[in-house]
Amino acid sequence: MEYLKFIVHTKGLSELPSRLMLILKRFGFTEKKLKDFLSDTDDLLKPYHVCPTVFITASLAEKRPYIVDWFEKVGWEIAIHGYTHVNYKKLPAHEQLKHVKKAKYLLSNGVPQAVGFRAPYLSWNRHTTSALIGNDISWSSHQSVLWDCLKLKDFKERDVANYQRALTILYNPKPAAKFPVIPYFKDGLLEIPISLPDDEILIDRLRISDSEQLFDIWNEMLLQAYERGDLFTLLLHPERAGIYSSVIRRLIEKSISMERPIWIANLNEISNWWKEKTLFEIGITKIDHNQYRINVTCSARASLLMKKPESFTDSNRQKTSNGYSAVMERDFIVESKIKPILGISTEVSPQLQQFLKNEGLPFEIAVEGEHYAYRIEACDNFQENQVELLDKIEKSQVPFLKFSRWPNQYKSAFSLTYDLDAVTLFDFGSRMFDFSSAPITSIDMSRPNRLPPSKMVNSNQKKKIWIDLENSPHVLFFSPIINKLSKEGFEILLTSRDCSQVSVLAELFHLKHKQIGHHFGKNKILKVIGLLYRSLQLLPTIMKERPDFALSHGSRSQLLAAKIMQIPSAIAVDYEHSKGLLLIHPDWAIVPDIIPEEAVRHWTKAILRYPGIKEDVYVPSFVPDKSIKDQLGFLDEELMITVRPPAMDAHYYTQESGALFEYVIDFLGQIKNVRMILLPRNKSQEAFITKKWPDLYSDGNMVIPKYVVNGLNLIWYSDLVISGGGTMNREAAALGVPVYSIFRGKLGAVDKYLSDSGRLFLIESPEDVRNKIKLAPRNKTDKLMNRTTEALDTIVDHISRIVSV
Repeated sequence: MEYLKFIVHTKGLSELPSRLMLILKRFGFTEKKLKDFLSDTDDLLKPYHVCPTVFITASLAEKRPYIVDWFEKVGWEIAIHGYTHVNYKKLPAHEQLKHVKKAKYLLSNGVPQAVGFRAPYLSWNRHTTSALIGNDISWSSHQSVLWDCLKLKDFKERDVANYQRALTILYNPKPAAKFPVIPYFKDGLLEIPISLPDDEILIDRLRISDSEQLFDIWNEMLLQAYERGDLFTLLLHPERAGIYSSVIRRLIEKSISMERPIWIANLNEISNWWKEKTLFEIGITKIDHNQYRINVTCSARASLLMKKPESFTDSNRQKTSNGYSAVMERDFIVESKIKPILGISTEVSPQLQQFLKNEGLPFEIAVEGEHYAYRIEACDNFQENQVELLDKIEKSQVPFLKFSRWPNQYKSAFSLTYDLDAVTLFDFGSRMFDFSSAPITSIDMSRPNRLPPSKMVNSNQKKKIWIDLENSPHVLFFSPIINKLSKEGFEILLTSRDCSQVSVLAELFHLKHKQIGHHFGKNKILKVIGLLYRSLQLLPTIMKERPDFALSHGSRSQLLAAKIMQIPSAIAVDYEHSKGLLLIHPDWAIVPDIIPEEAVRHWTKAILRYPGIKEDVYVPSFVPDKSIKDQLGFLDEELMITVRPPAMDAHYYTQESGALFEYVIDFLGQIKNVRMILLPRNKSQEAFITKKWPDLYSDGNMVIPKYVVNGLNLIWYSDLVISGGGTMNREAAALGVPVYSIFRGKLGAVDKYLSDSGRLFLIESPEDVRNKIKLAPRNKTDKLMNRTTEALDTIVDHISRIVSV
């Protein structure tokens, strides 16, 4: 009865029959109807590589665990929509805490962990926020914002009344005309606002059935958000997909076709970016009355914007919009009589200061006698109209610095979200009983994990993780992972292969390991023999140690040995075109977010994702050591270039890459004041290089280190890097060092992402060598920008959850 009263209250008594008819039409007695809706939606989104956020009630996931497995399989982000679909405003604080705790447990017992929350009916209060923070929820998305895009005179009076009832009783939205529609922190929790009107308002309340009319409304919202640089988060329900599916396709195509493309991201990606953005800082020092030195601390994805850029002494900038230009430099001088940031009075409230920081607007407490781009006194109407304050600041026509709201120079953002609380009519009917808000007395901690049984690890065994290092980059990648897993109480069994200085690097990083087997060279037949032989070599150690779980970065011999011993396995992959074993696949694949799911789906049953790139796992812990400059004989007046030849023994090697490498050495060898640091991949490659260029080697213009050096340190103190592909390219990109790739194999998603974002330059011909490579000294500092451990934490969390089952 409580549920029926709620429906009557929010929709009106006259709407009850039509509401029942809609439910009967959209849900079936079996799962087929909704499954078809979901499958069709995934097929629609897949060509655009769009992975939405789906909020699911934990009770539904508990009842139908396969639906959650399906979302994980297709790559949709899972978030929490309460335990049952109840009105949180009606729940006392202690009951809200229990509901969230049980929902969090049920939807975080598998992988990936659900860290976002949206209240059912968007009904929440301050007790909800406290319950979310108390249960380690990272972000919420239930504050609605209403865009001015409807001409209510075009609708029937009865339908408009239903629309107004939803706004006043359920949603209580903020007006977009007065508030920027972007994420913000409130009481320690990140809130990602929802854009209204959603599909429920337009289709059910205003009775719109024409897809063209739906597109006109949502497209207007998208364009308004784009113009202001805001976030357009669209709230949808899968059971209405038959009406709006073509509209979603058009919105996506519109987003990617804009002059400055719109960032299409799920809410966890939005959350990660916004938290990353809070670490950005702008340091400003007055040199004289007309000059300021600007020092910027930010990640590589950040865009620093400046109005009136003609005041720069440096011309390295790109025009964006609204009078701003993107500044490429991170340490530069501005010629200006005024300080190009905000000055605020001591009376400005902490809330207003937080708002300015959230907007990426640098400020300082105003210094007496100093002139600022804009000065803010106490702002009485700030809480009522934030857009008005931003407009006043934007009208300033003097040099002014700020950070762009979105990464990689995207102008605005667009996110698709779905709420799911029922699959069948029976599920929907059970909401009547859920709505009674019966107190939750306990959480059944004995409930089995929702991972498929084939992936389960025996929880009675000792928790031992076997990690195999087959190549030198694996040492750097796994070193912080091993340290963090060890601190969490797991025992590590570490094996290694004699290949590319793996053992030397492992000892350099103080990793206790057992070397088993060696590399068998480039010959394909020998490669197969070597793989089988090393797998057999591993077996005695594995039978003795009996690990619970096998983990590597693509070790085929470990994978084969693990399958023989029936040990669950996972491999990390950051190049989707690598060749795996034909019939033997890992149980899990751990991949960067930017690798499309279809590229790896065919050889694994479960895909676990992490933000950024592989190098983001270990680069943040890197500390520069200047002693390498003396060790290698660096001279300040010389241009230091680190060169890594192509991997000639790899299956992806092409002769074109080898030819480009030789042209690069010939080209650089003719330029004065250039010193090349060559890093051959093995002894045979070193012998080839010294024999082919004996003069460069004897004259010292080409240096091959006589001992293993820290590759990150070498990159950091180089002016630029030229590499035949792989890890060194990505390490340089992660460190923000100019890097040029002469890799001519099939381009992977990570390298394409780095190239598209301007962090990696592809060299495809001798003409590119001459024209694209910029031989200029780099401003080297001891300050590393990217210090986030999010990639490392995500991977370790995935692993620990699997092994702990």
